[in-house]
Amino acid sequence: MFYALNKYQNLQLVLALLLFAWSAYTVFVQMTPFPPEGQPVLYQAIYSLWGHAPVLCKSIVLFLLLFSVLLLQHIFLTNKFSDNRTFLPVVFFLLFLNAGHFLQQLTPAFFTMLVTLLVLLINTNQENGRHVKNKVFFSGVLISVAALVDLGALWLILFMVFALLTDKNYRPKDILVLLSGILMVIIYLVSYYYLTDSWPLLQNSLRQLTFFAFFTHISDLAVLDWVLIGFLLLSGFYVIAVLKIHYDTKLIVLRKHYMLVVFLCFLMSLSILLTATTMPHTLIYWVVPFSLLDGMLAQLKMRRYLNDILIIAVFVLLWF
Repeated sequence: MFYALNKYQNLQLVLALLLFAWSAYTVFVQMTPFPPEGQPVLYQAIYSLWGHAPVLCKSIVLFLLLFSVLLLQHIFLTNKFSDNRTFLPVVFFLLFLNAGHFLQQLTPAFFTMLVTLLVLLINTNQENGRHVKNKVFFSGVLISVAALVDLGALWLILFMVFALLTDKNYRPKDILVLLSGILMVIIYLVSYYYLTDSWPLLQNSLRQLTFFAFFTHISDLAVLDWVLIGFLLLSGFYVIAVLKIHYDTKLIVLRKHYMLVVFLCFLMSLSILLTATTMPHTLIYWVVPFSLLDGMLAQLKMRRYLNDILIIAVFVLLWF
């Protein structure tokens, strides 16, 4: 089904527009913010702003969602994961968000999802080696800001290191450039609270940070939650294995881009464990890598019926 759908780009675009309209309705009618307890300082500020201007916040969220959709589409095509123009990654992305009810509550992980796409965009097309230092520094700034909203974003530091080590233009000092971008945000944050005599507020916020909420709330998980997690893991391993066979015959640069997505999927799994956000909201971390992987899978003629069943089963389990 999805393999055949590759031939009908107009139909894909219509599906994407309908899903985005569904997403917009969910954001404006149903979305509420996740409780701020145990979350980093910047998310607490967002939560406070939501209480004073919910319509403005929902409009910003919708804009960021549209921006994420455009980023995902550009990343998929720029990295040549498909020989032909396709909107299936966007369709899968919006299906994941709506089937998993991830837009009914704004969580810190939503912002990590956006920063993940930005970091992917910056670091998966550097073959020309131009402005590498600027891109690395900007990535460090983005990751550091994202960590002030969601601790799960910290794993993106490892993604950046991996991307640098696998880049042909890599220089050891690029790691220092990355760290300088991260440290700049930290220095600015500390300076702001110190100069405004708000240092006790920052200390109190840091003491209240919550880690590894997945383990502290593990007893609250229902049987269906465990079934969903297990099925997502198994299907993820299957998709990665099938795509590895496919990309083993491709150019080195394409194999590198594929491995970056696989490594990102692994890091997002670690984010699920680290963050203060509870299940099932944390599954939003998998939306970006799974959308890219399923978009690649839909391009394969081999085992296409099994692939269709697998993808549909994931959406059905997420819905329930």
